[in-house]
Amino acid sequence: MSNLDKITIYINHLVCAAAKTLRSGWPCREFDSTGVIKPAFLKKSAHAGTKKYLCPFLKHKIPESLEDKLVWKSHIALFCLIAMLAGMMGARAISSMAMMLFGLNALWDVHPKRWLEKKWWLLGCAWVALYLLSGFWSADKQEWWEHTQVKMPFLLLPLAFEFLPPFSKKHRLIFSAALAVMMSAGAFYSLGHFLADPAALIHNYKYAQVLPTPFYNDHISFSAAVAVSVVWLLY
Repeated sequence: MSNLDKITIYINHLVCAAAKTLRSGWPCREFDSTGVIKPAFLKKSAHAGTKKYLCPFLKHKIPESLEDKLVWKSHIALFCLIAMLAGMMGARAISSMAMMLFGLNALWDVHPKRWLEKKWWLLGCAWVALYLLSGFWSADKQEWWEHTQVKMPFLLLPLAFEFLPPFSKKHRLIFSAALAVMMSAGAFYSLGHFLADPAALIHNYKYAQVLPTPFYNDHISFSAAVAVSVVWLLY
């Protein structure tokens, strides 16, 4: 076993330990001795043999097949998505690091040749390249870079979602619960400011002084996030 494999297994242990702390029912998939995945809705596998499980802190073993790596990719991707949401509430550094980890996790072991097979991704690269080329004619390099760097995620996130294994039902439930908690906390944060002095806030609205919100007081982004979250949770 290489040092990289040891580090990967160690990280998996840490992720699983966090999962046990936050939620006892971490979504683990079962495998039989042949390495064939066992669907969660089947009580018995068609293959006989010793079962293998994912979470060592839940008395499970870490498997080594390709299918198991895909399951771990889903676990880490879920953690990154929740971290990105938490970072947007008030810690952009966490959001940026989680986004990078999300992309690297999804593209791990994916050959770059497969990236080039996605023609829509090449069109996205060309779109970002236009912003990069515009820097040669920009008089204000700082403003140009500020507008350009926010386009960089379009080079990473579409590919990450393309090559990421699909989430299980339990993954989606955990994400939905985390989304509901964070959006509710943000709404109560704004509501607390309003209840502290409603007359002053209503008066200040006449002068474009809006209610304090999360997302670094970006009320437009937060309102859009709340609206999308409601649609997601109802769906």
